[in-house]
Amino acid sequence: MALVNMKCSSCGAILTVRDGCFVCEYCGSVFFRMTDDTSSFRADTVSLQEFRSELEKNEKSYTVNCPLGVFSDTDGALYKSKLKAADDALQKLEPYRVADILKGAPVTAATMRLRLLARVGARSESELAFYAGDLSAFEEYGALLALCDDATKDVYATIAKRCQRNAENAKKIAKGHEFLRIGQYSDGLAYAKTIVAEMPFNASAWELLIRAKCLDDKNYSPFEDLKKLETCPDFVLMAGKGEKDVNGALYDVAPEIRERCRTVAGKTRAKSDFFFKYLLKPLLVLVAVGALIGIWKLIEAIAG
Repeated sequence: MALVNMKCSSCGAILTVRDGCFVCEYCGSVFFRMTDDTSSFRADTVSLQEFRSELEKNEKSYTVNCPLGVFSDTDGALYKSKLKAADDALQKLEPYRVADILKGAPVTAATMRLRLLARVGARSESELAFYAGDLSAFEEYGALLALCDDATKDVYATIAKRCQRNAENAKKIAKGHEFLRIGQYSDGLAYAKTIVAEMPFNASAWELLIRAKCLDDKNYSPFEDLKKLETCPDFVLMAGKGEKDVNGALYDVAPEIRERCRTVAGKTRAKSDFFFKYLLKPLLVLVAVGALIGIWKLIEAIAG
């Protein structure tokens, strides 16, 4: 069995686990894994177990070093408390609180890192890598690079390239939705299967596929594919906290998907109600009546 060294390779301090990453609260280093967005399986036939297995195999390890800075004891304690509170807000999917929490905090690599993550709603660099857009458009990104060492700059440059590629992928996904918008459901479904096979760990690609299936097949149940969507590394960027309605449908998905979840869940409830009303309930009544008759016979036997 392999053993994991839980000490920071930069300074030797004990690491803290946060959102799948290892964080050094002493020197600011963050150790994380980033999932490759390529795979060899066919996305329309893979099982959820195979999907998760493939997800685990397609991960590479990275390290970023964001020094916390050197301050007096009092200032340092307040600064570290702010960093922890800001990070906690990110983990709770409340990025809107980060700017206020870090108000008045010194400009360091650690604070700029948290501000950048908050900008895109990511909890870690693993999720930041799935943002679709130009990271250099954020002033926090430029400030962060100015404060990082060369190795960390290279890691963020790799993430920025991924984000640019994600933006190009987002345009491809938008074309699929255009097929569906004009009513070309079969063509849209074929296109969506191709897109998911090309980017199997992209939640928006899975949303496109599920939406296409809903529009193309009136008997399709989306719940199994929704489980795969929720497994995607970028799920939090698409659906936030992943809150669902009473039918088990995510709020932040296409309306056709929510409607199909409502329909499928309604049919399931109807079957359950029918079973209880016409089969289980009468059976329970018969059992209760039989029990009462048995008790009465027992009382008669004892009295006689």
